[in-house]
Amino acid sequence: AVVSTQSTGERRLYQETWPAAVLVRAMSFFFGINKEVLPLKANLAVQEGRLQIANTDLAEAQAQLDEKQRELDVVQAKFDGAGYPGIRDKTPGGGRWSSFETGHRAECG
Repeated sequence: AVVSTQSTGERRLYQETWPAAVLVRAMSFFFGINKEVLPLKANLAVQEGRLQIANTDLAEAQAQLDEKQRELDVVQAKFDGAGYPGIRDKTPGGGRWSSFETGHRAECG
């Protein structure tokens, strides 16, 4: 049984305002649109799930990257603090050998 919350006068006004043919066309239009929208909504739900998984993977990768960056910063600080001579020199051989070469050339003539 269908329970109506409308009074008899409201139902009559509704039926007089909207003829059955108009209501049928409106319902037909609604179901036609709904037939197109439902698959799109389903696909949207699937894609949102994939996005959530991808965001989780991204967060894990970012955490790993942050950890490796911290490790690199520690090693870089040790390297910079050790002050290896000539390693950063842009000359071939790193500049460590420049004094040796100069002395060797002086000896050999």
